[in-house]
Amino acid sequence: MIGISRRRRALSAALTAAALACAGTTAQAHPGQVAHLRVRGELAQAIFQRGNTATVVDAESDNQFGPALLYDRFTASAEGGVDVSGAAFGDDVSLTVDKRLRTATVIATVPVVRCVVGGGEEEGACTSAGTVRISLTFDGSGRIVHTVTNRHVRAGGILENDHLNALQRDATVTGTVGAATVRTSDLVSATIANAKSGTMTLCHAC
Repeated sequence: MIGISRRRRALSAALTAAALACAGTTAQAHPGQVAHLRVRGELAQAIFQRGNTATVVDAESDNQFGPALLYDRFTASAEGGVDVSGAAFGDDVSLTVDKRLRTATVIATVPVVRCVVGGGEEEGACTSAGTVRISLTFDGSGRIVHTVTNRHVRAGGILENDHLNALQRDATVTGTVGAATVRTSDLVSATIANAKSGTMTLCHAC
């Protein structure tokens, strides 16, 4: 599923955890406690592959937490590889997605760390690697896909209902990631999306 769905799942899990914590504090318990979370969000996501280096840019924005961007670049080697990754939030990220999914833009400055993965004495070593400037334009292509999902989970006196209503579209991408200009031949996949979701958690034991 698209990236906004992953965030929705994480927020849903947080609500469930809060409900469980509530069950353990009987002095303040109230039967049938209900928690609601409604999210409207946008997404622009791209994956690139150039030689033995794979790069992922995943930008999301929603009405609850604002914009966020995750960046990861992994260069594989015979012994393992080197991973450069980081995240940016709030004012460090600009994400705009056309409501009809025709275009999207992502601009961000991301602080990153460099980590050695596998092989040698430096295994697991991580150091600050400055910042990476990202400026990408997405152009929607192909048909718009409408996805609707519903999930109902009941466990230990807790009932959780999830709903996702999303429009997503494949895209082409131009722009720069760090000092590199992205090339059409490097693009593995790209998606832009608009989504609405909701979670209701009912705790009978609280």
